[in-house]
Amino acid sequence: MYKTIRQFNLFLNSRSRNSGTISDCIIKLPPSLVNITDKEKIRLTMVDFVCNHSHYNIQTYNSSFNVIEFNPSKTYTITIPDGNYTISEISAIIKGLLNGESSKIWNISYDRNINKLTFSYSIGDPVQIDFNIDNTCAEILGFNEEIYYFTTNLTSVNVACVSSEEAIYVRFPNLMSSNFEIINDGEVKISDVLCKIPLNTMPFSNIFYKNDSYLRSYSMIISERKIEEFHIRLTNENDVLLNLSREWTCCLLVEILEENTMENLLSSFDDYLKFIVLNTMKNKIS
Repeated sequence: MYKTIRQFNLFLNSRSRNSGTISDCIIKLPPSLVNITDKEKIRLTMVDFVCNHSHYNIQTYNSSFNVIEFNPSKTYTITIPDGNYTISEISAIIKGLLNGESSKIWNISYDRNINKLTFSYSIGDPVQIDFNIDNTCAEILGFNEEIYYFTTNLTSVNVACVSSEEAIYVRFPNLMSSNFEIINDGEVKISDVLCKIPLNTMPFSNIFYKNDSYLRSYSMIISERKIEEFHIRLTNENDVLLNLSREWTCCLLVEILEENTMENLLSSFDDYLKFIVLNTMKNKIS
């Protein structure tokens, strides 16, 4: 167990970054600002965070799939331009891109009742659509990251999901954290995530997070004795950078901790006894 021996608020603004981008930046600190002894620890807690919901639901990392046609033989990539789209708008864009590349006549229909897409084309030889590629849009369109071989029509196996991000993950990759995360097959690794902020606002509106009670659910105790800079990355749940176009601000609570060792407890108890004695003597004199 630890006790806080001193603390202060540290206000950060991505405009004050020394290098990098809004979503992946370095902010340097004065060398003596956060500097502790061997018997102390540093705890960081996110008090508040404000940014604009300025990233698109379609970005480079979730925009593409490959098409393989056999007669005539042709392979090409469909890439949806960056932007904020509804599923109907995405369907129309993909239809136009397919018909611009293919000798077939393609149609993309959307069933609002079941929230699924169907790819269809004029009668001809089978086609493959490959979602198992980098920057795949499989999740957006309701498919798994695999290759689909079909004739004339193909319907999403999952529901379409145009809101691909669930939260903004605020990461500090240059710090050795006390937090953990579970990755593939139950493997546990040290996590660089300080907090995750739900994306529950409309695009281009502000996202607010405030820890009103100063609860330390979004905190990390770090191993470093000195912090000379923060490397801050804003990602989605898959650790993919979000391409934010508006600046962000936040407030960190920085606490210097001391372990409650027996020596410290005895010292505290000794100080308490001295206080009682002095207070008793004061009352007798008065």
